[in-house]
Amino acid sequence: MVKARRIFNTALLFWCCASLVTDAGAFLYETDPEVRRLVLKKQQGYPNASFIVFSDPHYFPPEFGTSGAAFEDYIRHDRKMIRESASIFKKALQDISMVAADFVLVCGDLTKDGEQESHRQVADLLQTLVDQGKQVIVVPGNHDVSNGMAMRYEGEEAEPVESVTPEMFRTIYRNCGFQDAIAQDPNSLSYISEPVPGLWVFAFDSCRYRENKPGEHSTTGGKFYDATLQWIEQMLIRALRENKAVIGCMHHGMVEHYPSNKKHFSDYLLDDFERIGKMCAAYGMRFVFTGHFHAQDITRKAWFSLVPNHVLVDIETGSLVTYPVPWRFVTIHNNRMSITTQQIQEIPEYGNAFLKYAYQFVLNGMTDIINEKLSSYGVPDTDQKLLTPQIAQAYVTHLKGDEIYRLPTFDFIGVSFTGILVGVVQGDLVRGWYRDLPPKDNNVFLNATTGSDD
Repeated sequence: MVKARRIFNTALLFWCCASLVTDAGAFLYETDPEVRRLVLKKQQGYPNASFIVFSDPHYFPPEFGTSGAAFEDYIRHDRKMIRESASIFKKALQDISMVAADFVLVCGDLTKDGEQESHRQVADLLQTLVDQGKQVIVVPGNHDVSNGMAMRYEGEEAEPVESVTPEMFRTIYRNCGFQDAIAQDPNSLSYISEPVPGLWVFAFDSCRYRENKPGEHSTTGGKFYDATLQWIEQMLIRALRENKAVIGCMHHGMVEHYPSNKKHFSDYLLDDFERIGKMCAAYGMRFVFTGHFHAQDITRKAWFSLVPNHVLVDIETGSLVTYPVPWRFVTIHNNRMSITTQQIQEIPEYGNAFLKYAYQFVLNGMTDIINEKLSSYGVPDTDQKLLTPQIAQAYVTHLKGDEIYRLPTFDFIGVSFTGILVGVVQGDLVRGWYRDLPPKDNNVFLNATTGSDD
């Protein structure tokens, strides 16, 4: 016992010495000896639980207009099935209602663009799950609060409608996490729920709606403002002291989901995600459930440190309005996590041909978006016809998850020098979409203590 204590104290002293030079932004686990002792001891295992995760439903009321020139112009620059969003959402809730689960996580972008009426309808529909006894835990997405593009459509006109303030969001979704919260951040919409005894769900508000401006698109990127970040760390410390297991739920990613993710799509990751993710993992948060990029992807990040099992698994769930139209069912039993993927198979508008329609819709939408981007790079139309299908297919492959890496990235036969140059420069993005970082993305068993494949 004496020898073990001596080894522990030596390790702790080594860590202290390594951290003597710190900046003002250092976390307490890096600077405070008492907090270090907390994170170095054996941490709490996960209680048994079952829950459902879905994300990015982008709900839009049909009565707000889903036809006409103005709406079609919006859809032309998008890849989401907004026209069908209400039908998809209702079918998802119907499917989910038939599954026994303790709680439901909704990882943001509940609405198309934060329309107040959209939020009210979403909350009413989620109430059906609450009435079943399933606790619902929602977080805002970048589209949801103080959005200057909240619109209704009629013919050639797009008419602004009321969005919601943070206070209104909290009120509308009072039965979806806020009312039963054991703690709420006074500086954001972040809160903590305990849907299962011994399990704290950190519902993170990672959105920058306070930076939004009237008549402009909402801010895509995510961050924790300083006061909120301090609150998060204090609550993680409290969780350790009270022997609570913790998971996170948020909109933006806390781990890169493919090589070059940060380089090409940094707005889909939390600002300073490397440092914050490392902090959350140090306090025992092994899993964070995210959305935003609309892909089915699970990625594990581990750090070499004295912290036991210093690992974070970011479980991103795709959008209900983007192929493959997924939701997840998660169980934790005997510290073993099972994650399975379910899909919306049909909606009234398309019957059992819905998945085929969804696949073609996103492929066509990305074709238009990629063509516009290649045009901005000066790539001629003849090259676009050869390159765009390859890029679009890589994107859709990543959306579905469990990608199989392929070489070469591009077939450049018949492509001009300009097209080849752009393809080479952007090639790391397409290669990244084909490279599946471990573990598997759709159906997987994980050790809840280590985050490793089980």
